[in-house]
Order: sequence, then C-alpha cells, then structure tokens
Amino acid sequence: MKSLLYFFFLLFVNLSYSQSSTQQILSFAYEGGNITRPGLSFGYSLSIKQLQNWVVLTGAKIGFYYHHNYQTAIFLLPKFEIDHIGETGFLYGVEVGFGPQRTFIPHVYEVDASGNIEKQKMGGVFHWVIAPGLRFGKDLSVTKNIPIQWFINPQLQFRNPAVGRNEKYLIIGIGINYKLK
Repeated sequence: MKSLLYFFFLLFVNLSYSQSSTQQILSFAYEGGNITRPGLSFGYSLSIKQLQNWVVLTGAKIGFYYHHNYQTAIFLLPKFEIDHIGETGFLYGVEVGFGPQRTFIPHVYEVDASGNIEKQKMGGVFHWVIAPGLRFGKDLSVTKNIPIQWFINPQLQFRNPAVGRNEKYLIIGIGINYKLK
C-alpha cells in the first residue's frame, strides 16, 4: 500500500510542476497475462533526454491481471525506456522494468499438524519482477497534431518468487499514451 501511495504522490508532484519543459505522458493499457488473462495498467512517464528522433523516458506503471480459478496479480513496475519516433509517427523502442508483484490464488488449502484441512484466506506469492519489452505504435502528434500515441507492448516477465524457482510469463499490452506536455 505504501508503494501505491508513493506512486500517486510522485504523479501529483510531477503533474503540478508547471515550469517543467520535459514531456509527461499518462498511459492506459489492456495488459493481459499470456494474452488470454485480462488485465489493466496505468502509468506515468517523464522524458529525461531527447536526441533528434529518440526519447529517453523513465516512469512507473501499476496494474493487474486476472485468471479465473488460477491466479490474480497486482504489480508496480518502475521502468526505463528508449523510443524512436519517425517522420511519419511510427514508434518503436525498448523498455525494462523492475518491481514488486503479488499474486493471489483463490482456492488454497493447508493441512495443519493434526491432519485437518483448512482453507487459507489469501494464498499467493510475493515476486520480484524484471520485465524487458518492446514497443511498437504510432504517435498521432507527428501527423495529426493530436497528443496521443497508440502502442503494442509485448513483455517477458522474469519472476523470482519466494519458492526459489524463476518463472517466465508473457505479458501483452495494447493501449494509448496521452501527452500532457
């Protein structure tokens, strides 16, 4: 919960700083686990360097995905990305994120010392996630003067859970960015 409050505090501080000349972007995406598990993510990015058609951004996103009778996950992913925007508005780039993720499993049972079976209220695992990904899309501000980008963002999450085994998980994001400045 502290991480979520911290994320929104940073978002508020950056949005309220009116003298900033850096580019600020809000993002909203369908972010599904293994394509078929629906989820959403919300993000905020801030440009830290611009070189001709290249933009270097830093930011964070918070999101979740859901899989019926399996696991639901919530994550906070600070990220670093480099994007190239061509003369026609075509956008491509790379990103990497690192942050915490918590999964929730609905039907978990535990056997106590006397052999009784009890249902756990909140089963699941805490993970650290490293998520490299690609970005493809279109920047509509280049050709139509609309401050919106659409994108497709496949990521491969490498999760290191408390059980000691690394897992790989494909996440596909499809969404829009809105440029504030």
